[in-house]
Amino acid sequence: MTTRRIGMECCACGQLFTSDSSFRKHRVGLYGEPIYDSKKQVDGYTKHTRTCLTEVEMLEKGMMKNEKGLWTTGEFDASAFAKEA
Repeated sequence: MTTRRIGMECCACGQLFTSDSSFRKHRVGLYGEPIYDSKKQVDGYTKHTRTCLTEVEMLEKGMMKNEKGLWTTGEFDASAFAKEA
């Protein structure tokens, strides 16, 4: 992930995100698991299965693009912060 002035860019798919949480939400799969030698030292890792969601998959997950074209985790509900009268 690369942080840019207007958001965060995924180095794998090139999509732009508003936050670390929206970036992490679009990445799925497992990290490689450690492989241990006879001395119980890490000798390597299994192949990871991490990948990026497609635009359709992100939309299905409730993510959306804001007015600047950056992906967000979903619609912001400002009413949760409104002052009561």
